[in-house]
Amino acid sequence: MFRHSTVSLLILDEPTTGLDPEGRKLVADIIREEKERGVTIFLRSHILSDVERTCDHVVILRQGSLVFSESMAKLKRDSDEWEVEVLAWTDAAREAASGLSVREDGAVASIRCVSTEKDALLLRLLQAGVSIGTVRRRHSLEDLYMQYAGGSSSG
Repeated sequence: MFRHSTVSLLILDEPTTGLDPEGRKLVADIIREEKERGVTIFLRSHILSDVERTCDHVVILRQGSLVFSESMAKLKRDSDEWEVEVLAWTDAAREAASGLSVREDGAVASIRCVSTEKDALLLRLLQAGVSIGTVRRRHSLEDLYMQYAGGSSSG
């Protein structure tokens, strides 16, 4: 990695691919240090959690064309909806989710809520003895990637 004082642009292509968690953290720390020094960094990565943690702006390309561009701050601000997966959809779970948007799929269900409702919903579910699966922000970077660049090239 360059440590020369005149570096103002750093282009990184999948810098954490194949690294263990300690190596990924080290690379993230170096990137953060360079960013704090005012270096402009172009980071290409399929590890979207690294992108979310590191980048100020996200660009998605599909077949060499720009299909999405947005600041990370706006993405986080606009994605206020959460999805809570319930692994055993019971009457207690149904009661805890009363008034919220629910999508049932057999014994599993997904409950959608906004940030201000999330903690209270999780508490009600836990108090009801409900088994919770994933809790994730809707319209995550992964969702955007799949929407704009995922799937077949004909889609």
